[in-house]
Amino acid sequence: MVTESKLDQFIDEAIDTSLVFYTPKDKPFVIIERRPNHIILLNTTNRKSKTIMVKKSELVRLIVEHPFDIHLNTDSSRFFNRFSPIQADSYIPTLYAAICSWFQENAENPTEVI
Repeated sequence: MVTESKLDQFIDEAIDTSLVFYTPKDKPFVIIERRPNHIILLNTTNRKSKTIMVKKSELVRLIVEHPFDIHLNTDSSRFFNRFSPIQADSYIPTLYAAICSWFQENAENPTEVI
């Protein structure tokens, strides 16, 4: 089962290894900081803002409820009942997939369900 401490382990590992992620539109970004309630991302190709905040609670909720494959920012904004997408929604599909994969690889019990 997903716990915030497991999410923090994923975030710390991504920061320590400078893991590069790619948005669905193939824009590279990295996680640069973990805060109590947010993940801070850096996307040097983003014209509006180079740093983006993603709520950890939204990622945990998405993973726990495991609703469907999230591929586009509209999928995540729809899941969170947002009228229109916010900037973080562009990064959630990639983080969601990477976290789910990492949890599967690092499960203490191979049959553990996310």
